[in-house]
Amino acid sequence: MKGLVEEGKKSSVAVLGTKTASVISLVAGEAAIMIFLGVVIRLLLRPGMTVGIYIDALNIVTVISMILIVIAAAGQMRELGCAFKYCAVPDSEIDADLVAKSAGAVKLSMITAVLSGGIVTVLRVISLLYFPDMESLGQQILLAGAMTDLLCGMMIAVLLLPIYGRLKKL
Repeated sequence: MKGLVEEGKKSSVAVLGTKTASVISLVAGEAAIMIFLGVVIRLLLRPGMTVGIYIDALNIVTVISMILIVIAAAGQMRELGCAFKYCAVPDSEIDADLVAKSAGAVKLSMITAVLSGGIVTVLRVISLLYFPDMESLGQQILLAGAMTDLLCGMMIAVLLLPIYGRLKKL
């Protein structure tokens, strides 16, 4: 009996260690993506330009709200929430059907993020072309602002990609 209790303690410690390692590797992967994007943006800047901290919250909120609307309309809100849990907590009792549904919800979220960013970009470019009497510099600035919508959608899709890959692996 004592041997079974000790074996149970060892197995629970091993499961806890794999859960922690899984969460750490997931967070490290997401951090690596963000660092890589920052390095790429820094390399794309011309010499003499300075990097400012610029966050257009409206673009990110638009893309995230579109994801939530589409996921809620598809009835996959629970599966999207479980996708993060399935990635962080490797459990042998997880049903393969639930993992497949969660992977589908993450894939739908990635597609929605890119499409909503693209649609908002197209709408902003159309509204920009609606006022042709604007000076050239103003049009360039507004066009650059319109492209950030597409960039936000792509960034959210890239951040969801490791989660999707891990679910497909399960």
